[in-house]
Amino acid sequence: MVKNVRTYSSRVKTGCITCRRRRIKCDEAKPSCQRCTAGKRPCEGYAPQVKAAPAMRMIMYTPSTPAYPAADPERDCFQFFLAQSRACFPLEFSRAILQAAQMDRAFTHAIVCFGAAQQIYEYEDDPDTRARLGKLAMVQYGKALHLLQSPSATPSSTETLLLCCVLFACYEGLRGCRRSAVVHIKSGLDLLRQCGAQTRWALLSREAMIALFTRLDNQVVELLGTAMYETLCEEKPTERAFAPRPLAVELSAPASRSSSSSSSPMSIDTRLNHIFHRHLDMAEAMEALPDLPPPQEDESSSTSPTPLPPDDPQGHFPTDHMDAELLHIWHMVAHMCVAMAPGTAPEEAWDDFFPEFETIVGLAERYLGRSRPSGQKRKFGFSIGVIPALYMAGVRCREPRIRRRAIRLLAEYPRREIMWDSTVTAEVCRRVMEIEEGTVAATGGCLGDDDSSSGPWASGYEGSGIKLVTRVRNVSAVLDDDGGARFEFQQ
Repeated sequence: MVKNVRTYSSRVKTGCITCRRRRIKCDEAKPSCQRCTAGKRPCEGYAPQVKAAPAMRMIMYTPSTPAYPAADPERDCFQFFLAQSRACFPLEFSRAILQAAQMDRAFTHAIVCFGAAQQIYEYEDDPDTRARLGKLAMVQYGKALHLLQSPSATPSSTETLLLCCVLFACYEGLRGCRRSAVVHIKSGLDLLRQCGAQTRWALLSREAMIALFTRLDNQVVELLGTAMYETLCEEKPTERAFAPRPLAVELSAPASRSSSSSSSPMSIDTRLNHIFHRHLDMAEAMEALPDLPPPQEDESSSTSPTPLPPDDPQGHFPTDHMDAELLHIWHMVAHMCVAMAPGTAPEEAWDDFFPEFETIVGLAERYLGRSRPSGQKRKFGFSIGVIPALYMAGVRCREPRIRRRAIRLLAEYPRREIMWDSTVTAEVCRRVMEIEEGTVAATGGCLGDDDSSSGPWASGYEGSGIKLVTRVRNVSAVLDDDGGARFEFQQ
């Protein structure tokens, strides 16, 4: 006997509402199904269909190389850079290098390297800690250079190379290798001069990049009165008797120069760049061509205070606000430099600026007194700084009380401002003082005497008390590969 087998099928859920209620199969004709039409029943239509949500997928992205250091010592130095080092630079530069670190592993190594070096300089005196961090900094420095130079690595953009030049120059300045710092600055300047209109500026604007290298160019030209070829111990160029034009003028587009009016703001760095290059031009002209007049200049390179545009009190960068003391100091330095251009005034004319030197030293004392955080042994800064102004007071001011105050500030507040080192600068000023004061200092004067009402300066000397034949007219330096320098004093 064959049993009837009941077959089951899955219930259809897509019919019209009427057929689904009657539990009969619907042919799903539209707008009304045929079964309801044949049975003369009203077809209630179809319920709206709800699409099922697609299954969720999770995609994990793993970069080929980590954007940030994974090892603890490297991470600590990176965090030190984020917490303290980046505050030393203009805000635009700090943002740019952190963005570059996410795209280029070489920049991550450069940041770790600089963070370790600054930590050593500003806080560490323990020999073991200094050795450990110093080794870490050198290893990271080598890795960054290797990635930038490796042919197998992804080529870095011109913008990244320029930012690396700035950071490498500051690192070499921190560890006292000024000649290596000059090499990085020179490489960056050469690369920046080669950038054309097709160069893409994604991290930092062209104007901000020029501002960075204008500040570095000021240091190279103005540092102890030395030219680039002398600093690098290279042979003096013969095809051109004079130094290049000021960086900000040379790299400005002709259209922008012609369209800019003399009333547009000019930053203090740009103004100083004009003045320093003018001084270097005139000094080289008098040395190389003593029988000919100084080189002719166009209006854009003049250092006369009349044609130069007014100062921009914010510096080059919108967020690079200068302290009021620094701005006042450098206004006074700029005006003295213009008045004392080479070949235009005798050396004793510096004695007319005793009030300005006293004001500069007083402002510097107030600035330095509040610029060092608690627990910090030394200070690094990328700003225009105070060391060059105190150096000018220590070398050019022959009033003993003001000169000694300037040297004391340089010695008591150790700091480095890119390539300027306050301790080395204090020694140079002290040596100039010994040369100039000579027999006067031998009669009982000492460096700590701030009161000129007693001692050898009490009587017998008028004005500065320094005879013209004993004045040091120029100080120049030649840097070596070991981080040292040979100073030459010209009387």
